[in-house]
Amino acid sequence: MSANPFANKTSAINLINSFLQTVDSVSGQSVNNLVNNFLRDPSKTTYDPLVAATFAVIASHPSLPRLLLTIDDGSVAIDTSKSASVHVWENFSNKIKISATGSTGGINFTAGSAGGNLINENHHSRPEMLQALLSKDGNGFSKRYSSSIKAKFVYYAVRMGLTLEDADGILRISVPEFI
Repeated sequence: MSANPFANKTSAINLINSFLQTVDSVSGQSVNNLVNNFLRDPSKTTYDPLVAATFAVIASHPSLPRLLLTIDDGSVAIDTSKSASVHVWENFSNKIKISATGSTGGINFTAGSAGGNLINENHHSRPEMLQALLSKDGNGFSKRYSSSIKAKFVYYAVRMGLTLEDADGILRISVPEFI
């Protein structure tokens, strides 16, 4: 094993920015726009294009590391370490039990788990996620051992949303420390 040249904060930031700036060939939108559209209006119509674009980017850039997107409560919406086939609206919506209510079509969120852990469990307790959520600049960074993958990783997370009060979700990248 040798040190991974991408296992540092600068490279992780560049990788996440590159991912967000990628333009989806189907929708013609940047991944950043697709992420923000979903986080502001979580629905099948915003989730499906985001999943398709995310996995298309991963497929076209095999060196791109694991990406994980959470909504504001830490529930994982996308985790590229899981198969694209589990990233269906029904699994995600069952996880957080999204339902439209009332004549105006308001959205209610309640905790749930049915089918949701096929994607992944809540990630708000991870150090880099907490830093991104609570820091002024919305960034979090950590190097730690992954108990699920059994290896050391570099993690970089960025808060999606303008302020701490407007934290719509968190996008995280993880890069193995050694390859």
